[in-house]
Amino acid sequence: MPGLAGLSFDKRRSAFPGWYDQIQIRGEALVRNIVQVIAAAGVLAMAAAIGYAFVAGDFGAEGAILTSMPWGIVSLVDLYVGFVLFSVWVIYREPSRLAAVIWVLLIMLLGNLATAAYVFWALGRSGGDARRFFFGARA
Repeated sequence: MPGLAGLSFDKRRSAFPGWYDQIQIRGEALVRNIVQVIAAAGVLAMAAAIGYAFVAGDFGAEGAILTSMPWGIVSLVDLYVGFVLFSVWVIYREPSRLAAVIWVLLIMLLGNLATAAYVFWALGRSGGDARRFFFGARA
């Protein structure tokens, strides 16, 4: 396929065979590493925030205030719709129904602490394969 000034960008006819694949592999590894760092940071941030809230807050009283406000209710509905959608993905990709149920319960109880932990764990198990990350045993 001709490109700029009639130059060919056909990776199969390049003077440097395999260059495109190497860039793609390195790019995928970089993205995987960035996502793993973000997921690990999410686990740590959520664990710290939950720990702080349990020590400094009053779960019952503050929860009652939150659920008495319209935007508090919207926030909780929004949060749990996200949890359900993420849980559907977990159920789809997990080969073990028991593991899927445990992860879903953790997600519903711990929220994004569990979602970040699951993403970190799934990335580790995928071995860098994007299809395996997204589809699990179905890949």
